[in-house]
Amino acid sequence: MSSRGRVILATSQENSKREVVSRRGDWLAGIPTEADALLDFKGVRLLHSNRDRKVLWIPPSPSRPTLIAKIHREKDTAARWRRRLGWGRAFMEWRHLRHAERVGIPVPRPVGWQTSASGDVVFTEYLLDTEEFPNFIQKFHGTERAAILRHLGALVARLVRSGMEARDLHTGNIMARGTDSSNLQLWVVDLHDARICENVLEHRQEAMLVQVAQSLGGIRAGQDVGFMLQGWAAQARNLGINTGWGTGPVQVEDGVSWMRVIPERKKRIEQRVEKKEMRRRRRRIRRLLVCKVGDRKGVARTYWRDPKGSETIFPRRVRVRSCQLPAKKKIDGVPFRSWRGSLIESTLMQRQATAHLLRLETRGPAVSQHVVESVPAGVSLLKY
Repeated sequence: MSSRGRVILATSQENSKREVVSRRGDWLAGIPTEADALLDFKGVRLLHSNRDRKVLWIPPSPSRPTLIAKIHREKDTAARWRRRLGWGRAFMEWRHLRHAERVGIPVPRPVGWQTSASGDVVFTEYLLDTEEFPNFIQKFHGTERAAILRHLGALVARLVRSGMEARDLHTGNIMARGTDSSNLQLWVVDLHDARICENVLEHRQEAMLVQVAQSLGGIRAGQDVGFMLQGWAAQARNLGINTGWGTGPVQVEDGVSWMRVIPERKKRIEQRVEKKEMRRRRRRIRRLLVCKVGDRKGVARTYWRDPKGSETIFPRRVRVRSCQLPAKKKIDGVPFRSWRGSLIESTLMQRQATAHLLRLETRGPAVSQHVVESVPAGVSLLKY
């Protein structure tokens, strides 16, 4: 990065760093350098907040346009070590934004980056009259919708051609503006998890397509994934990235190139999306149903809540490696009812899971489970 494109200011008092784009340096005049002080700055509005990041809206002034400030606070140990080594999330996002702007990828224009004791901040230009792609695409149907989705696939190809491997590329991180496909504009945001490399390998290209396809809805979204892949296949061939996705000639419709996708490639993407979606649903259901309980004596149990919200335990399980039951509570030979099968089928699809009867035995601190009846036999087990 040339020195004419940036200005670096360092203060030794707090060992903080600040880096700004020289031609946009005046935009940060009067804005606090401390992350905590930025929260109290006049006119600032909080747009998004979670454990590790806060997104702030900074109002315009005669010397600057409307800005966005992202405050990154490293909470986990690995993230703090990366920040200490100079690879914090804020710096990585700043670095990737500068690279994307240099190679012509549509991103919010980066303004500055600074570190402080209370958090690292990245300043970018606010994208006026834009909305997230999932909300934007709902306005269109038919040929207009297909053309916009092909533009989305072409954007993925441009990212790959520029050497950017976006590892958090879903449609929520793509901002859109326009009234139809002819004046459509797309921007990529949240690039702190991206990687810059000389050539993006083919399996990483496929991983980026899987992320976009999953956020579109996979096979449940009808032909949306197919239209996106058509735009990707044509642009990948035009840019010389990968010629193995499409078949037949490249066609131009509504100002965007597209071509037919090889059915095996499309089927593979859909299968990978379904596997990832099933794992994601299982994780969400387990977070909803599981309840870990511990007391002062170190006794830890894992219960499963009833999806209907009643007080009964559903299903009850005892974790062998992490559970120690009190010696006074004798459970030898006591029968318990447990469940097995897919939590998605039993909870979301309202299908009854397979039940079996088991008994518990204690040998010292360990608890073992012995299945008495693996397959329900008669009405007695189901009503137990």
